[in-house]
Amino acid sequence: MKPAAVVMMLCWTATQGACQRRHGAQKLISGACVDGSPAECTRRAKMQLASDSPSSAGQADTLLLGACDRGDGEGCALLGASYEMGRGVPKDTQQSVTLYRRACEARFADGCNNLGTMFMEGSGSKFDPETARALYERACNSGSAPGCYNLGAFYVHGRSVPKDTRRAAALLERACRLGETDGCNDLGSLLLLGEGVSKDDVQALMLVQESCHAGNAHGCELLATMMDSGVGGIRDPSQSIVLYQRSCRGGDTHACTNLALALLDGRGVTRDVVDARRLFDLSCGRGDGRACYDLGILYNTGQTVPRDESKAAELFEKGCGEGEMAACSNFGLMLALGRGVARDESRALALLRKACDAGDESGCEGIENRYAEGVVHASRSH
Repeated sequence: MKPAAVVMMLCWTATQGACQRRHGAQKLISGACVDGSPAECTRRAKMQLASDSPSSAGQADTLLLGACDRGDGEGCALLGASYEMGRGVPKDTQQSVTLYRRACEARFADGCNNLGTMFMEGSGSKFDPETARALYERACNSGSAPGCYNLGAFYVHGRSVPKDTRRAAALLERACRLGETDGCNDLGSLLLLGEGVSKDDVQALMLVQESCHAGNAHGCELLATMMDSGVGGIRDPSQSIVLYQRSCRGGDTHACTNLALALLDGRGVTRDVVDARRLFDLSCGRGDGRACYDLGILYNTGQTVPRDESKAAELFEKGCGEGEMAACSNFGLMLALGRGVARDESRALALLRKACDAGDESGCEGIENRYAEGVVHASRSH
């Protein structure tokens, strides 16, 4: 797309008078960095964006347009982000793709990463994981920390490439060194499991400590889990509660679930079943299958709430849909027995097999016991 098309798009939602005023403002603002380098325009735009006001966002986009048109890759990438988010300009993901591509072609590594993410999400472009992987690799090779992290995820999960935890670990280590704290977290997880690297709990603890101290909520959640159990050599249940609380406030859903479990059991904190249920409900609503499962257990057993098998079945079904295999087992058992839900033997066996194949023992036991005499009860398992 020609650069002029971007200028026109800045006025899509404005009245003619407002559009003319915008063009007048563009001349004044762009004139402020005519004698400077394109990078100076981008620097000034970032200062405008830091003020976090709608008018500043519009001024910043004008500066970024000038920088991008003069070949500054970072300016193109930041303007692409504006269109992706609708920051100061109408939201337009196709325009974002165009601008991220220009940033990447200008050798701005994070522009290649952002373009890869658009292909990975099918946003403003077709869904194309192979193109995304190639762009992440280009970004990583050019020093993009998010690019290395995203490429590592391909090899961790085997997305469009054979699963290779050794290569994943190397990529996550590079991402971590470049400042991507999620890379430190995931490398720490591989160290805990001994996948792709030698198992090293102490090194894993150091990595998640570094991530947490940098403000990464998931890093604090991992650190809290390790300190709760003493993995890595430091056991401090009280401090783990502080970290779970910090991480939960920071938006980490798993931390909210773990905090709920601690509140339910009174582990490292005063027991508070009301707040535990609130946090389970919050995390379940955010898509944490484990929280749906644990809340379902409370309703299934009548623990701290009136017993409600229909509600329990609903929660187990939701948890199963979110990938929690223990929830699949329990929902399967309830379907088999017609407890809280209409009996459905074929669906029950399908869910029990799914859970069993994924390694959940209660699913395997459910299949074995389904044809034996007696009643099979939904039970809590982890």
